[in-house]
Amino acid sequence: MKKINKLSRSNIKVSILHLPLLIVMLFLFAGCNKKEELRKQEETVDPNRAELNQYQMKQISLDTAHVEEENSEVRFGGMVSMDLDHAIPVYSFVSGKVLSVPVGLGSFVKKGQVLALLLSTDLSNNLTQLDAAKANLALAKRQLYAAKELYKAKLNSQLDLLSAESGYKAAEDAVIALETTRKTYDVDSTAKSNNNIYKILAPTDGYIVAKYLNAGTIVLSGTSTNLFMISNLKSNVWVFFNIFENDVNQIHENDPVDVVAYAFPDKKFTGKISNIGTVLDPVSNTVVGRVEISNEENLLKSGLFATVIVHVDKHKQAVAIPRRCLVYYDNEYYVEKQTGPYSFEKTKVNVDGYTEKYAYISNGVSDKDILVGTGSSYVLGQ
Repeated sequence: MKKINKLSRSNIKVSILHLPLLIVMLFLFAGCNKKEELRKQEETVDPNRAELNQYQMKQISLDTAHVEEENSEVRFGGMVSMDLDHAIPVYSFVSGKVLSVPVGLGSFVKKGQVLALLLSTDLSNNLTQLDAAKANLALAKRQLYAAKELYKAKLNSQLDLLSAESGYKAAEDAVIALETTRKTYDVDSTAKSNNNIYKILAPTDGYIVAKYLNAGTIVLSGTSTNLFMISNLKSNVWVFFNIFENDVNQIHENDPVDVVAYAFPDKKFTGKISNIGTVLDPVSNTVVGRVEISNEENLLKSGLFATVIVHVDKHKQAVAIPRRCLVYYDNEYYVEKQTGPYSFEKTKVNVDGYTEKYAYISNGVSDKDILVGTGSSYVLGQ
């Protein structure tokens, strides 16, 4: 009996000594089971779904999709130009050397204002011819007077009188022709000096939008090259833009347009497409479009770069969502669609068009769907 008790005490001592080891083993076993459960949970989690807590929900905003008439916007780069239908080219009627050009590119000029002064041998020759024609006219006048007197005295024939009258008329016509030429040149025929100075005058009020000469330039008459171009930029201006090949089918004449010049980023100029070219540029694969807009404030200058925003009415209903809902990821567009109070699902969408505020969705979102607006990128990354 004493021996048995002794053995029992010995076993108890051994058990007590091994108790810490058993506890550690139990914890390790439990930890392994927990890791296995977490691994299985991770394997079953849908990567397209996100669960947020209350704090995270306060960091985002929610928007609701709705259906409306699709009026998309298509944007192109453009450049402001003069209205060529109301631009007047200025030529020189005479040859000569430019002495001075008192106006510059962009200057506003009045009708009749001097644009340039030319030293012209044409005017000198014209004056010489006019002096000779006047002398010939005076001679013809005396001859006609003498012929009339002789005819009255019956000392010459009627044929002699008719010949004198014809000579006088020809001399008179020559003087009129040369004087008309000088009036066309706006040169004073009675002036005693500067009869070889030709003034190029502005034919109308407007702005110098093109200038192709300077002091010392040699000008030749009869050429098709204009020296100046004058346009009234306060009425209308044109904006040219290139339409890409894949956009040609949805851009039409008379489509409403907003133009935003780089120089005035906060101001929109409204107009419409007045012309679309018929020839595709083989290098850029674009067609040239033209917008006509009012420029009453005279802000737009020829040569300014601008963004042309064409409003395209597709005549159909479409699901519209705020553009902030879209997330561009891996060359695709996604939204985060709410599936529960704190649950969201990443959904791929097809974008059919844009406006400044909205994107039109052809697939992936339905009317009344609730989407993450502000913070959509944050939710996608959860």
